[in-house]
Amino acid sequence: MIRVIQSNNPFAIHADHLAFDVNDGLNVWEVFHTIGFKEFGCKLTVTVDNRELGEEEWDNPVPADSVIGIVPKVEGSVLAIIIIAVVSIAAIAIALTLTVPVPDSPHQSAPDPVYSLKGQTNQIKLGSPIESPYGAPRIWPAYGAKPYNKYINNDAYQYTLYCLGQGSYDVGQVFIEDLPIEDFEDVEYEVYGPNVNVDLFRDNVQTSAVIASNEMYGPNQPEYGSDIGYSGDIPNDVGTTTDLIEVDISLPRGLYRQDKKGRIQSRSVSATFEYATVDDSGTVDGPWLQLFTFNKTLHTTTPRRFTVSQPVDPGRYKIRGRRTNDYNTSATVGNTLHWETLRAYLPNVGTYGDVTMLAVKARATANLNDQSKRKINCEVTRKLPIYNGAVWSQPTATRSVVWAFCDIFRARYGAHLSDSVLDLAALVELDTALEAEGVYFDWVFDSRTTVWDAARTVCNAARGLPILDGSQLYIYRDTYKSQVVDLFNDENIIKDSFMLNVSLYKVEEYDSIEIEYRDPTTWKTETVLCALPGSFGENPEQVVLAGVNDRARAYHEGMYMISVRSFEREEVQFTTGVEGLLSTYGDLVKVAYDTLGVDGSVGGYVESVTSNRLGVTLSDPVDFVAGFDYRFTVTGTDGTVYGPYIATQGADDYNIILDSAVSTQ
Repeated sequence: MIRVIQSNNPFAIHADHLAFDVNDGLNVWEVFHTIGFKEFGCKLTVTVDNRELGEEEWDNPVPADSVIGIVPKVEGSVLAIIIIAVVSIAAIAIALTLTVPVPDSPHQSAPDPVYSLKGQTNQIKLGSPIESPYGAPRIWPAYGAKPYNKYINNDAYQYTLYCLGQGSYDVGQVFIEDLPIEDFEDVEYEVYGPNVNVDLFRDNVQTSAVIASNEMYGPNQPEYGSDIGYSGDIPNDVGTTTDLIEVDISLPRGLYRQDKKGRIQSRSVSATFEYATVDDSGTVDGPWLQLFTFNKTLHTTTPRRFTVSQPVDPGRYKIRGRRTNDYNTSATVGNTLHWETLRAYLPNVGTYGDVTMLAVKARATANLNDQSKRKINCEVTRKLPIYNGAVWSQPTATRSVVWAFCDIFRARYGAHLSDSVLDLAALVELDTALEAEGVYFDWVFDSRTTVWDAARTVCNAARGLPILDGSQLYIYRDTYKSQVVDLFNDENIIKDSFMLNVSLYKVEEYDSIEIEYRDPTTWKTETVLCALPGSFGENPEQVVLAGVNDRARAYHEGMYMISVRSFEREEVQFTTGVEGLLSTYGDLVKVAYDTLGVDGSVGGYVESVTSNRLGVTLSDPVDFVAGFDYRFTVTGTDGTVYGPYIATQGADDYNIILDSAVSTQ
């Protein structure tokens, strides 16, 4: 007996086939007749025991006990068709993925309080990732170094260095709380771009934690102690050197004596400070040398504060100090002396790499106090390279979704990949479209996350998703599509693989979406309720739309999300052959399958085409119904979808006539 394997799918020969046994001694044509296989216009590949037969060999008897394979050729003719009835009857057109999921970032930790309602303040974030703002957010930058104070003419000045984030920026208005920084007296600031030396003040200062408003007792007081009144500390860490020591001294009650008539008289106070080298264990290993002496004679009840700066040879030192005159315990005398602070200046860091720094020197006033000075914030616009289709530009101010996406994959703090992984042509085209629509991404990444989750966050602002197609990265955006990429029917859907999933309404499901976005002025959280007509919005889902700071767009995106959830409830799944590689995420395909239950939709393959390419013979009959228009869509052997053509009935139900010549690719 001869074994015959007839495959209906050239891309999955073993998954979709029929098997027959016929008598020995037959040729290929007689085998066709025996199994009821009709000759048709699409070329065939015929094999005998895995050897391909030329058509001229089909008249020869097939050897006994052979295995014959019959497979449609994938070249030289039209492969498959779908007849679609339109007007009141339509076939189903679906995208490979129906919707963009509601935005989420499962692996991204919660934002720091710097960017939440818990408090918009500057913070020390040692060991945390450097922030990466994109677009045009309002930011409360983290400290780039620990702030320090010093006294000038009895006024306290704070020296603060902030890190705005990775890369470079156009810096707009700088604020202290909600007031422009220019409204405050004696405030200086400078912005330093990447790799620019910070020179407004010394930027590498360590402050002793031991010396903190320590009272300096007089020789006549029991607290003076056995160590001749000395107290002190080592201000800088092991392995560092200092070339400048600063000591802050205060007279918290002023310095005076009040006579019997209430008049203020002068009073004096004195102290001495010494320094000595120490080893890594903190043990003094050198002689004690005089750093400076402090002598003041004043007649004032106003508290007075002084900063004494003293250069030293580079090294690590212990500093000690003691009061050298007696303390007057009379209630009419103010002569209390405090050692406020001890600082060591280390060699400047100067440049901080590919980040932007903000240096602020500010005098303390009634309006600029300990609370407000921790609320420095500014309006910035991120500068990123922009691709023009040929080359990348220098960093340019932009709010673009696309260039933020590219930066995440190109930057050293991101994936640090080469341009070859980016589908730059598609990304340039998308950027043009988003710019025309006014779709931007304004956000600050201030906590550790994965590159992929960061890319998803960026794409969500544009109703998109990051896609890796082969070795190319691009942004898929869920928008209206009219171009059909592929056709699927019984001929190229593997048998028993088709499934239609329908999501039914649930009593407890959300009836609306409440979008959380950022107000562009205050940069605080606002919400907008998005509900379809007829819905009361009583059970909204809370969705954070990162990067969106426009109420109208937040509402627009929220209405899209609730519409998708409410109306797109059918999902088609099936398995096909290698032609499935022609489609990618989000492509529009057409499907004709009995399970869909769409009347008037017929799928099959083309058996033959007339010489003028207007007449087509089909593998399956079409029942033309009066009053309806019919369209014919076909996939060529190159994978291109052609049509739709207007189709009318031909000589019988297997033949149709087209309004224009069909492609024979």
